Amino acid sequence: MTDKQPLVFENAAYDQDALSNDVKRNLADIQNANNEITRLSSVIRTLQAGSESILMNTRKLLPAPMTPQEVDAWNASQQAAGDAVNAPLQQPEAPKEIEHELEDATVIDETMTH
Repeated sequence: MTDKQPLVFENAAYDQDALSNDVKRNLADIQNANNEITRLSSVIRTLQAGSESILMNTRKLLPAPMTPQEVDAWNASQQAAGDAVNAPLQQPEAPKEIEHELEDATVIDETMTH
C-alpha cells in the first residue's frame, strides 16, 4: 500500500493504486457531475429570483386591465375583421392571352415530367 489516502466510496475504503483507469475516470466524472449540479442549482436559484423580480416589476408597469365591456367590444371588432379577412376571395378572370400562355405552360410541364 502507498502513502496515498484510501478512497472512500459508499462507506468502503479502497487503495487508490488498485483502481483501474476506468474506475478512476468514472469517479472523476461523478465528482465533476455533482460539482456541476451544485453550480447549476445556484444558477437556477439566481435565475428564479431574477425572474420573480422581473415579474413583480412588470405587474407594476401594466396599465389597468380592460373592462368586460372593452373585452366584448374588442372581440366583436376582431370577429368582424376576421370575417372580412376569411371571406373567400374572388379570383379575377385572366385576359384571354394569359389563359392561352397558362395552357401552353401546362402542356410543357406535362411533357417534361414524362
